[in-house]
Amino acid sequence: MLKNLFNKLQSQVELVGLDIGTASVKLVRLLKGPDGYTVTVAVKEDIEANEEGEKDAHVPIVRAVKNCLKRARLDGPDVVCGISGSEVVVRGFEFPPLPDAAIEQAVRMEAQQVCPFDSKQMVLDYQLIENPEVTSEQKAVKIFPRRGVMVACTENVIREKTKVLTEAGAKPLLIDSNALGVLNCLN
Repeated sequence: MLKNLFNKLQSQVELVGLDIGTASVKLVRLLKGPDGYTVTVAVKEDIEANEEGEKDAHVPIVRAVKNCLKRARLDGPDVVCGISGSEVVVRGFEFPPLPDAAIEQAVRMEAQQVCPFDSKQMVLDYQLIENPEVTSEQKAVKIFPRRGVMVACTENVIREKTKVLTEAGAKPLLIDSNALGVLNCLN
């Protein structure tokens, strides 16, 4: 499924990326050309304090995202957005020789040991990193030491980010951790 999503992202003629921070929202619009992507719009909007009578903390964030979309002249775009914060855990891992089929379970067990939140409420993703020390014999049997980066977060983080984006009029195409997103792009 993730591969299909990355194929869709690569085939997109236009991509919109949003970075929702604690003080501001940043937006970039990318257009695909023959030589790759070009930034056509870059917008930054400060997140103002709650207005009088607003009890919901995400209302100023929604307002800032809406303002970014308006200033960028975008209406209901598909967006790519990152997550970070205290409910997101990013860790490197290294395992002894494992077959391909055992990697996901090993990553899940590792995440359960290092994450401070309930594993039933956890969303987990990982990216393997090529190991240049692997011999051709190990590659042939697909059993060799594995290392990579895993990211775990609570379902609540994704739910809240999705809520903000949809209330602002954007359609979340991909929500990824900032750290793993950069690694995925490099790969």
